[in-house]
Amino acid sequence: MPIAEAAKALGMSLSSLKNLAHEQGVHRWPYRSRQSLRVIIEQTKQHYLDNGLVTESGQQLQQLLDALEDEMNRVGMGATPCLSATTKRFRQMVFKLNHTRKTMPGMKASVPADIIDAMTAAIRQPEAPAG
Repeated sequence: MPIAEAAKALGMSLSSLKNLAHEQGVHRWPYRSRQSLRVIIEQTKQHYLDNGLVTESGQQLQQLLDALEDEMNRVGMGATPCLSATTKRFRQMVFKLNHTRKTMPGMKASVPADIIDAMTAAIRQPEAPAG
C-alpha cells in the first residue's frame, strides 16, 4: 500500500510514519518497486499467452513467474527495496519491448531468450541485490 494510505490507516501523519520507518531502517517505502514487479508479472504472462510461447507443461513460464514473485516478496522484507541486477535487466527489457510495440506496431519484438534463462537460473542461485 502507498505510504500515504498506510499513514491514514494507522491514524498518523505522513511525516511521523516516514520518521518511524527511517528509525526502523526502512529508508525507501517498497510500494513502487513491488507495484512495478506486479506489472512486469502481468505483462510477462500476457506476452507468453499472446505469442503462443506457453508449452503444454508451461514450466519455463511458471519458473519465470515464480522467480519474479520471489523477488517481489523479497523486496518487501528488506530494509531497502533493492532489485537484483537480473530483475532490473529483465524489467528494462520488458519496458523496451512495450515501447517498441507502441512506437512500431508492425515490428515483431520479443524478450531475448538469454534474459529469460538468466531469470530462471536466478531461482537456483539468488544473487545479491544491486544498489
